[in-house]
Amino acid sequence: MDWQSESPELWRFLEALHHGDIMSGTVAAIEPFGVFVALDDGPDHPTLPGVGFLGIPELSWRRFDDPADVVQAGQASRASSSGSTPTTPRPDCP
Repeated sequence: MDWQSESPELWRFLEALHHGDIMSGTVAAIEPFGVFVALDDGPDHPTLPGVGFLGIPELSWRRFDDPADVVQAGQASRASSSGSTPTTPRPDCP
């Protein structure tokens, strides 16, 4: 069974996103490559700490070594969507 059939609410949410949609949420987890955001109006992700994700370039215009220097877990966040490209994994890709 694939994640789309296990998480139909998440799949519908991702398909409905449009470039420029403004979303708000709370920083759920900080990783070396960016932060996961639990969206206020979005579904939970079945395996990740949040459906939203902000990569390093989206966090700040200034240089920093650690995303925790810019944001804190539990901090409110607002961002515009760059869109979504939900995909079905190819048979040759696990």
